[in-house]
Amino acid sequence: MTDLPPVTAYLCGAIDRAAENIPSIAADIEKGAELLVSSLLNDKKILVCGSGLASPLAQLLTTGLMDQHEFERPGLPALNISNDAVTISSIASAGHGEEIFSKQVRAIGMEGDCLVLCALGNENSQLMKAVAEAHSKEIKTLIINGSKERVLDTQNTGQHQEINLKAASLSNGTELSVFTINTLIRCIESKLFGTSI
Repeated sequence: MTDLPPVTAYLCGAIDRAAENIPSIAADIEKGAELLVSSLLNDKKILVCGSGLASPLAQLLTTGLMDQHEFERPGLPALNISNDAVTISSIASAGHGEEIFSKQVRAIGMEGDCLVLCALGNENSQLMKAVAEAHSKEIKTLIINGSKERVLDTQNTGQHQEINLKAASLSNGTELSVFTINTLIRCIESKLFGTSI
């Protein structure tokens, strides 16, 4: 790769980094899709959040579920709780910055829902409180982790899953998260509507 132009070398490196972890990521995406599908089949909803650079990732997942992704199909109930700037600002200005997601989960989350958290590594306190609140209400959780290390010490169970992308950098974590979210949506569609991935 030494003689490649810089942009080409960067793209090849990004593809190589994604390929390194495909077996483990694929298995985690499958489990994550099963977690979300179990909520959807029980007429429950998907709550999604992400702060900072992970916020657009949360919106990508929410829109992909609510609207058609690759084909015409019914929308799936998903709500991005990191998208309401007024509510988030109000919670934070009252001195509860770490509770910007957990307070919303407490207010609108219901037993059997699933909370998806998009993470890029700099928002652990907000995520920990959201996960703790979700688990106290028997809401399932899925973390799409685009950082180098696990976001939480919580072990994968029937109620909690983490897709750990083992990203090499912030930009790599963002790239892998987009790739993962698109695959997750396709996997959910396949399970619900019988389409191919």
